[in-house]
Amino acid sequence: MKLFFRALVLCGFVFAASFSACTFSRNVKQLQKAAEQGDAQAQCDLGGYYLFGRGVEKDEQEAAKWLRKSAEQGFAQAQYNLGICYEKGVGVEQDEAEAVKWYRKAAEQGDAKAQNNLGFCFLNGIGVEKNGEEAVKWFREPAEQGIAEAQANLGLCFFTGFGTEKNDGEAVKWFRRLPNKVLPLRNANSDFAYSMALVWKKTPGKQ
Repeated sequence: MKLFFRALVLCGFVFAASFSACTFSRNVKQLQKAAEQGDAQAQCDLGGYYLFGRGVEKDEQEAAKWLRKSAEQGFAQAQYNLGICYEKGVGVEQDEAEAVKWYRKAAEQGDAKAQNNLGFCFLNGIGVEKNGEEAVKWFREPAEQGIAEAQANLGLCFFTGFGTEKNDGEAVKWFRRLPNKVLPLRNANSDFAYSMALVWKKTPGKQ
């Protein structure tokens, strides 16, 4: 059973643009033009529009095409999103090794969600050989940036001794940093993680 958290929303695609309905169509056209001119941010945003069918007909292959164009220019957000496309087979043939490749590129640029996903891949051998120490390494930076999923994962690494020496004190430290709003976000694969985080956050003076 996988004990560790992925992104808050499993396919946690992110894109920067956010428009009101009254200007949505016009801005899609502007994005298309900018994207065709090679603007990496616009390419990433346009990929998001096609992915979710916002202002354009939903087209996952077209989404992946624009995300790739942006990702190949080194745009970290697009690299992260393209990694999810490959991991889940969205608009492209599923390829976990290719997913890890794009997560790593984004993670090396400091993208916190990509760092958490890369850590998860190392922990579970998704597209890469299992390596607990690498998992802990990649969980640590986003955890320190306040990414709740990484904080939960890092806490569990310390609690269980996955990839690091077992250290209940460190586990408590990271569980207690979790925002309360994260605790109800559980699923069949994270009951243990949820339970441990809940125990440590709700037990006064627990060390």
